[in-house]
Amino acid sequence: MTDMSSVKILDKKLSPVLYKNLVIQLNKDLLLGGISLKIELSCAPNDLVLQLNKLLKSLVQNDYQVFNQFMYTLDV
Repeated sequence: MTDMSSVKILDKKLSPVLYKNLVIQLNKDLLLGGISLKIELSCAPNDLVLQLNKLLKSLVQNDYQVFNQFMYTLDV
């Protein structure tokens, strides 16, 4: 299930330029973390949250070392 507060923040509070920059930075961080997921710039905020939730859940359950490396890689 999607955290609707996350979607509201991404959808309403971020300008389109900031949202695009967020997706670009996430793609860089995913690549540096050794994760093959590529998020499209046209990805809707709701879809972004769903993709990240699915990815993080999978990493925690199946490859905690990659999850941990990704958390250190993120520029927050």
